[in-house]
Amino acid sequence: MSNSSAVKISAELAESARQESAISARSMTQQIEYWARIGRALERSPSVSMSRVQAALKASLDYDALNADERAVVLGRVEAHVFDPRGNPSLHRQFRKAGRSYSAVDEHGSMVEVLPSGERVALKGMRRSARPRNR
Repeated sequence: MSNSSAVKISAELAESARQESAISARSMTQQIEYWARIGRALERSPSVSMSRVQAALKASLDYDALNADERAVVLGRVEAHVFDPRGNPSLHRQFRKAGRSYSAVDEHGSMVEVLPSGERVALKGMRRSARPRNR
């Protein structure tokens, strides 16, 4: 019997792990453990400074100042936020508090501008798609 512990995770992470596990031939638990090991390896990597990654994500360090490995981590985190239709509630609050709008992808894959009021305005001609649309 393996030594294990119960841990609460978000429903979103559980669903992502369930979907990915079907592709990678791992159980959901194995998929989450795999991701955790990758995260641990990145944080311990001599070529990735998590403080520099965090600084770039907070825009206090220029993206161009990062090395290739650090850029990959930043892009992965940015992509996770940008292409999640629900977005990041903390980020939403920060933009709203600052009175700034931002761009996001809605539940249909269309780019929208989110105004400080929370209203979403479609950006014409901007759609995330795996293949070009026929005109």
